[in-house]
Amino acid sequence: MSVIVNPTTLSITDTSAASQGVVDFKLLLGTTTGGPYNVSSATVNVSAMTNNSGVYTCPFSSLVFSPALQPFTTYFAVADAQNGQGVSGGSAEASFQIETAPSAPTALAFS
Repeated sequence: MSVIVNPTTLSITDTSAASQGVVDFKLLLGTTTGGPYNVSSATVNVSAMTNNSGVYTCPFSSLVFSPALQPFTTYFAVADAQNGQGVSGGSAEASFQIETAPSAPTALAFS
């Protein structure tokens, strides 16, 4: 299993997910490569993802992280697959950042 995360898309490649009855993927985050992955997490149901030959994708904006992610912080992510039997081991690690543009000024003052 592998995971790709960017500010627009979450993509998890797991070609055996359908045959193993995977119902959810859980994305676990940390701020240090190699873990621990305890900063934030999000769970996405397989039915809410697009499956293209074992590559499951969904918009990053559809994920709800608890606690919320901080801008300009590098996160390291692993994904676990969950079915009725339990939770798989983690995927290979991926890294990403959330960036936000600064707010536009509401007024300008010249001196």
